Order: sequence, then structure tokens, then C-alpha cells
Amino acid sequence: MTQKVETVARNMRLTDNTREYVEKKAAKLERYLQEIEEVRIELSNAKSARNALDRQVAQITVHGKGFILRAEERADDIHAAFDAALDKMQRQIDRYKGKHYHGRGNGRSAAEAAEEEMPVDETAPSDWSTEEVYRFANDRG
Repeated sequence: MTQKVETVARNMRLTDNTREYVEKKAAKLERYLQEIEEVRIELSNAKSARNALDRQVAQITVHGKGFILRAEERADDIHAAFDAALDKMQRQIDRYKGKHYHGRGNGRSAAEAAEEEMPVDETAPSDWSTEEVYRFANDRG
């Protein structure tokens, strides 16, 4: 599935070199998850940051069928902020895949696993009846 990569800059000028770097790296996200439809990258300069080293902000939002993943990182360099956000996004994709693709390992759903009947114990005495229910006056059930 081909993915759409959209790059947006806020409060800063986006150079061609930075745009190419960001879009080339973001295009590699499809290697990790084939269902990605759109990748939105927002690069910004936060003037009101408390620390001068945290002024460059990179946000990556990945849209797909049935999921949205988002990562945000700050650094003193826009390339460093984007690389850190990309690493965080790769970890989120791995966690998403682990929850949705590698659940039980045998491909069965939770409902199928719950429906599986318990094996009958052949060693139980035949005079035990499982259909007899005794109620006493103290029973509240």
C-alpha cells in the first residue's frame, strides 16, 4: 500500500535539504507496518520553550485503517528532534504489531480460545453426578 507523506513547518523556514531528509526517512516507516496510509510530519520552532535546547519540535502522526499513532520529540536541532521522534514511532509500531498480530501465537481469537471445551476426566468415578444441585437455607445464590 502506498503511503502519503505530508510535511508541515510552523514558525520556521523548511529548507529543501531538511524536507528531503525528513520525507526519505518517513518513507521507510512502511517497512515496519504495511497498513500505513498517511504520515504527517510537523516541524516547528517553539519560542516559548523553557530550555533553549528544547526549541525544535518534531511531531509524527501515522494514520492507517483502524489506528492512529503519534510521536513528539524536542531537541536543539531539528534533525535530532525528528530522529528521536522517528525512533519513538518505530517503538510504537512494534508495540502495536505485538498487540494486534502476535496475541496468542496460534492465530486464534480470544472467543475461539474460550469456546474450546475442557477435556473429560475419564478417571472420575461413574457414580458422581454433575447434574445434582443441593440448595440449603443459608444459600443466597
